Amino acid sequence: MSLVWQHLLTDTSARWQDGTLLGFAEPAAEIAHSTGDFACPLPGIGIIEATGAEAGAFLQGQLSNDILALDAGASQLAAYCNPKGRMLALFRVIRRQDGYLLLLPRALLANVLKRLRMYVLRAKVTLADVSDRWAALGVSGEQAAALLAAQGLELPDAPDAGRWQDDAGIWRLRGERPRALVLAPAERMAQLWTALASLPRVGEPVWRLLDIRAGVPEILPGAQESIIPQMANLDLIGGISFTKGCYPGQEIVARMHYLGNLKRRMYRLLIDGDAPAPGAEVRDANGALAGEVVMAAPGPDGRSEALAVLQMNRAGTTGLQVDGRSVQAQPVPYLQEA
Repeated sequence: MSLVWQHLLTDTSARWQDGTLLGFAEPAAEIAHSTGDFACPLPGIGIIEATGAEAGAFLQGQLSNDILALDAGASQLAAYCNPKGRMLALFRVIRRQDGYLLLLPRALLANVLKRLRMYVLRAKVTLADVSDRWAALGVSGEQAAALLAAQGLELPDAPDAGRWQDDAGIWRLRGERPRALVLAPAERMAQLWTALASLPRVGEPVWRLLDIRAGVPEILPGAQESIIPQMANLDLIGGISFTKGCYPGQEIVARMHYLGNLKRRMYRLLIDGDAPAPGAEVRDANGALAGEVVMAAPGPDGRSEALAVLQMNRAGTTGLQVDGRSVQAQPVPYLQEA
């Protein structure tokens, strides 16, 4: 993370723990803002830049989505899988005129970058950690969108759509309310941060809570190499191309799609008590394994919320538990609409 961005946040009463931005106020107060307008710095995002004449072709052969179909400014989700089709990482891929930005949790970046570089060989592509060159910000709500529009960053209409405006970019994300991801160099982000000063400021746990409610997963340590992309609903939210050709794990992903033997999907969980860790087991009333947690965050009223991959025939049953605590499973929004 840029030191300019870090110092700016610290000067506005940011609370940190082990490099994670916890927030600016008491957790309960910040969670209350999750249904309204707010601004949320996202220092937990790491960014890999892919440049070079063959950058697109290289990523096309590594990731689950059609990278070559991305227009400048557009974004898409794309899984990076092992040969067994299990996700090592989930990127938001953003197209730039001179290459691609791959956004993922900073905690995964070093190992994922090392693995990607192993397959570059003689390809004309350079992969670099550029996390310190950029500052990332999440915003939610109509007022937030209007304030960004006044700064020349108008929110696109469709999820994943985006645009660059000079040195800054904005991308619309899924959510019940208008929601956007903004990237800019630290100096430019400082100007945007000032322009958004009238909004409540929250920490990364609240942003993760909105991802959970929108059904957009994040692969974190603890959940790596255990989930096939369709189990995390990537086929429903534009994260897989079934026509683009080969990539690691493609045979497994394609077989599950064409044979129609998907038995697990990702659901939203409402949990009594604290947020469980990624990879925590979900068990049914008889103690049998029913699924696993993908990601979780504190919610209102002392409860937590999570996304979890569940056996589809268990998702509607009563008595589900995580770490001995009661769980209620419900479909994510796009499953409800299907």
